[in-house]
Amino acid sequence: MGGDPGDADVHRETGAAGDRYRMLFENNPIVIWEHDFSAAKSYLNSLRVDPTEVAAFLDSHPSEVAALFDEVETVDVNRNAVEYYGARSKEHLLDNVDQVLDEEAWDLTVELWAGIAAGKTRFRGETVANTFDGKRRHQILQLYVPEAYAETYERVYMTGTDITDLKERERELQRERDKLDEFASIVSHDLRNPLGVAQGRIALARADGDLSHLAPAARSIDRSLELIDDLLSLARAGSEIGDLDDIPLAAVVRDCEAQVDGAAVSLVGDLPTIRADRSRVGTLLENLLRNAVEHGGGDVAIAVGGLDGGFYLEDDGAGIPADDRDAVFDVGFSSNADGTGFGLSIVAQIADAHGWDVRVTDGADGGARFEVTGVESAS
Repeated sequence: MGGDPGDADVHRETGAAGDRYRMLFENNPIVIWEHDFSAAKSYLNSLRVDPTEVAAFLDSHPSEVAALFDEVETVDVNRNAVEYYGARSKEHLLDNVDQVLDEEAWDLTVELWAGIAAGKTRFRGETVANTFDGKRRHQILQLYVPEAYAETYERVYMTGTDITDLKERERELQRERDKLDEFASIVSHDLRNPLGVAQGRIALARADGDLSHLAPAARSIDRSLELIDDLLSLARAGSEIGDLDDIPLAAVVRDCEAQVDGAAVSLVGDLPTIRADRSRVGTLLENLLRNAVEHGGGDVAIAVGGLDGGFYLEDDGAGIPADDRDAVFDVGFSSNADGTGFGLSIVAQIADAHGWDVRVTDGADGGARFEVTGVESAS
């Protein structure tokens, strides 16, 4: 596809009407292309394929899709398109139209040519375009053929309306729906089980007066409360972080150490002061400490130190097998039969909310080492 934008004058009215047309075309806030499809329409007719079978034919003959595009003359494009695609000029955009086409655009054109073969003069579809600086933009593409050109397709207008923000919002909503599905599954399974045990034990105690049933019932209730606390933490971890403050990391570590039974932490070197939501960082560190204690035992040695652009926490426990390291941050994953499987997922979500990265590797003494990077230091 290509052409000289000056050729567009051949198709347009002159005088005041032409001036109005030019002003509307150039200053429209959406992307507008003007094409001449007449040669492509003739080529399409020459294929002698039944209009109802054009889509299937083109799917199995992708070279014909490229050949049809070669027959399209791009007559003009408006100024907004130049800015939208990040082109240097109209000429630059018109000479490099193929560069803005994404694979999804090629897929959509199969439907487009099938519509044209059937004589349609209007078309609408969702596609993706590339900009010259490497961004992918989601668009609603619409085609319109003026009635005077419905036979020849000599003048065809295409508009592109950007829906990138809408698509991102849709993805965000889908992530939230997926999280709700996870919670529903957890509540219906993991939480129901210990409550069922407690209910059964209490029923037995009432039936035969044996109070020994109450101890396991109490443990099941404690387990349920633990699950509820972790579910609430998981839900809050995914929400937006609060105000960022200058947080002395060493002080937060000591506060968290006091909250986790069995945690004994050695601070390595001078820990940085970071910009973060203090409450969220406290939850992140508490979960890392609790994970170390649960998997390493009460005598596990835990160290926290600074990194370039972050910090680490490591222990000398059993470590995490390499095959499990990607999965440990998934909701519900736990190698401990008594674990809820939420702790490290909470860590990952809090890190992500801050724009940080977290990964697990080997500790210096064979245990697990969690590295949090991308952390902003206080000025």
